[in-house]
Amino acid sequence: MHPTKPANLPLSSLRHRNLLKAKLSLVEDELFRVLQSSPSAQTLYEASLHPIKSGGKRLRPLLSLLSCEAVGSDFKKALPVATAIELIHTASLIHDDLIDDDVKRREAPTVHVRYDRDTAILSGDLLISKAMQIISENSPVRVRRIVSSTCVEMSEGEYMDMVFKSSPEDATEENYLKMARKKTGVLVGAAACGAIMGGGSARAKSFRIMKKT
Repeated sequence: MHPTKPANLPLSSLRHRNLLKAKLSLVEDELFRVLQSSPSAQTLYEASLHPIKSGGKRLRPLLSLLSCEAVGSDFKKALPVATAIELIHTASLIHDDLIDDDVKRREAPTVHVRYDRDTAILSGDLLISKAMQIISENSPVRVRRIVSSTCVEMSEGEYMDMVFKSSPEDATEENYLKMARKKTGVLVGAAACGAIMGGGSARAKSFRIMKKT
């Protein structure tokens, strides 16, 4: 007996969804592999994995894998970038929750609530460090430069957002859009480095347009 497909979902859409889930399962495996606990810092690694275990859409790593395929390459070539991008994204969520004093994310306690503030800071730092380690060992110089500059811009965007809360008069439309691009948009753009990993650098310039808009 064949499993029944969800109501109103075309068979082709179901196949596509299953293919995407299969791709993302490899990213999940990599996330857990690179965050295997260290005996000297077990709680730190548990805290770093906490938001990953809480789930998420994984849109950024999916973009990395699909952009690699879009230039005619095996999506697995982009797994290091996809994993690193999700680690950076998760770190930004941990630090953002800490700054905003949020107590829940995805219906789960935030890291600084589940553990403590110092551990939350260090877990975010660990995720970024792991991401840069992956990028430095598995990607060309161009990707390394893009990802590192993206991290700088994300920090600037987070700071701008923080300033707007105490000085709302600074949150002009122009400044707000600049903040949103730095805090959120640049990482989406960097995810398209999967195309570079697939050897399609000439066709991977679109992410630079995203970073400038």
